[in-house]
Amino acid sequence: MSKDLVPFWEKAYQEYDTVTFSIEPNTTVTEFEHLIGSQSKVLDVGCGEGQNAIYLAKQGHLVDAFDLSEHGIAKLKHRCKLSNTLVNAFLADLTTYQFE
Repeated sequence: MSKDLVPFWEKAYQEYDTVTFSIEPNTTVTEFEHLIGSQSKVLDVGCGEGQNAIYLAKQGHLVDAFDLSEHGIAKLKHRCKLSNTLVNAFLADLTTYQFE
């Protein structure tokens, strides 16, 4: 991939001391969270550095999260370790992911 085509967040995902988009979950997650049963299984597609996945895991949900960005997944795993939060984070491409 050409350097010109690399999204800006790829560099930011490599910097563990900064937050790329937000440390808080996005408003859609918090607005509709009441529709999710307690301790539900949640799949966060395109999780980036994981603000939504971590938030939902802290609320007691079982969270799987994936992203195309290797650096995003690494940063999510790092953030989970620091906050003692369990998220099953893995590298995957939505265009080829096989949903169960």
